[in-house]
Amino acid sequence: MNDVIQAVHETRDIDREEARLMTGMEWIPCLERSVNLSSTLSVGVDNEQYVCLFGVVPAAPLEARGEPWLIGSSRIEHCSRAFARQSKYALTQLAEGFEVLENYVYTENRAAVRWLEWLGFDIDEAKPIKPYDALFHHFSWRAR
Repeated sequence: MNDVIQAVHETRDIDREEARLMTGMEWIPCLERSVNLSSTLSVGVDNEQYVCLFGVVPAAPLEARGEPWLIGSSRIEHCSRAFARQSKYALTQLAEGFEVLENYVYTENRAAVRWLEWLGFDIDEAKPIKPYDALFHHFSWRAR
């Protein structure tokens, strides 16, 4: 729980903005919702310091489809190589039990878009998403 409290305070502005534009919710209720609905929840650390919080929300009880999410602190940029290496392993853990992982990423969150491409997600053309008509890319990954 301390990691979630830390995430509330240390998450990058772009991640907070992305969550608000996608959901129309304020930051803390949005994070609480994601944490509470996640079937898998993990914390990334570097030298015992919070780097990121991520999870996957099952899309529907009878579907093998999950919605992955990740929020991070500015420390992601300082340990980007280790973060990238660990991401491949984390993806295999997140994908367990799901045939498809999919969600949306804010076009202005360019580092996240590049990272998702690098992980092997398919990235669709950006489209406006309600409630603010901000541009988001749908991304997806299928078990192989």
